[in-house]
Formats: sequence, structure tokens, C-alpha cells
Amino acid sequence: AVARAGHKDDDEYVTWPEFRLLIRYLGIYATWYEVFDQLLDRGGVGLDRVDVVRIEPDHRLQREEWDAGVEKVREAGRTWATYLRLRDASAADFDNIDTNKGGYIDFREFCEWVEAAEKAEGTDAGADLGVNEPIDKPSWRNAPPGGSPEPVAFSAGSKKAAEYHVARMRAGRHKDRAHATKARFC
Repeated sequence: AVARAGHKDDDEYVTWPEFRLLIRYLGIYATWYEVFDQLLDRGGVGLDRVDVVRIEPDHRLQREEWDAGVEKVREAGRTWATYLRLRDASAADFDNIDTNKGGYIDFREFCEWVEAAEKAEGTDAGADLGVNEPIDKPSWRNAPPGGSPEPVAFSAGSKKAAEYHVARMRAGRHKDRAHATKARFC
């Protein structure tokens, strides 16, 4: 939460408004990891003889693992991990998720794929994940050399959700220093 807040007065403390987002992010990413972890092929039972250390060292999904587990992703999306992309996942999504075209999906790519849909549709999770991101964030990748980038177009839902959360955060900023928690980032 602190790293994403982008305020010049940020320090290593989590404020009360940031604490809510920190807890929310932990819940979201833990859920996504549970879905991702179900897909990893560990060559059998997946645990070593003392049942502590996982055999899978790289935490990357190959196409075969994705294809074999995509029904698990859809089932999770319909039941306990109710995120848009998970509910409608298909074998063809592998190429969309594998943004670096490395032939596998890592957890970062998986999260970005799920997060993009949540933000685009303006869901509650998408709005929380987009807190403190500029509403018209420029696309620096598409900027001409030495030129200014064009603003990215956002859907009406995500823009409305972002404006709502920005206003909510601004309204509470005057209390941040007085109510700072003692939790620190390492």
C-alpha cells in the first residue's frame, strides 16, 4: 500500500486508509496464488518426503499444465475465487497471459491478466487494485522518442470506480499521520 500510494510524504508506516488496502491486496493475491498453485505439476504428489518443501522450483506454468488445469480455474472462478477472467478461462487464454512469449506463465503474468479484467470492468477488486493510479495514465511504451505519450482510454466503469476511490482517499488524508499504525514494511 505504501509503495503504491505515491505520496511525497510516504514513509515506512502503513496508515489506517492504507491498512485497509494492504489487507485487501493480501486477500486478493492470496486467492490468486491458490488458483495458480493448483495448476502447477509437481510430478506426483508434489511434496518431498518430509512434506515441507515443494518439488516445483520455478513456479511457472507450461502450456500442458494450463490446458490440463483450466477447468479447475473455471471451477474456482465460479465458486470461491470469483474473478471475471477465472470464471471464463479457456485453453486459448494461455497466449494472452504469456505476455513475454516465453512459453510459460509466471505468477506475475497470471496476476496482471486477472487484474486487467477487474480494472476494466470496474469491479470492487479492480477499483481497489487501481487506487492511486492516475485515471488517464500515459502509455510510456507508445510515446515517440522525446515526445509525450498519449493518455490511455479507460472504460467508464473503471474511471468511475477510480474517481470514487481517489475522492475517498483524499477525504481521509488529513487523519493519516494521527492514526498511523506501527506496521512496517521490510
